[in-house]
Amino acid sequence: LHDALPICRLYQVKDELPNMFIEASRSAIFNYRKIDHLEILGSGMIDVILENQMRVGISRRKIRILKERLGL
Repeated sequence: LHDALPICRLYQVKDELPNMFIEASRSAIFNYRKIDHLEILGSGMIDVILENQMRVGISRRKIRILKERLGL
């Protein structure tokens, strides 16, 4: 048998991360210092495009936190 890694929920990990990480939704956390640009979608939602071209959707509840962190 292989040694199993402990399974953690994202909400458990987020409190251990440095302040540069933002919770985008219940299923995603990203480093806001790695943002390449933002895309405003027709629905009013925001997608973050990271430097590695990964796309992260920001939930409506988290948009305010992102704007504050970016100084917007």
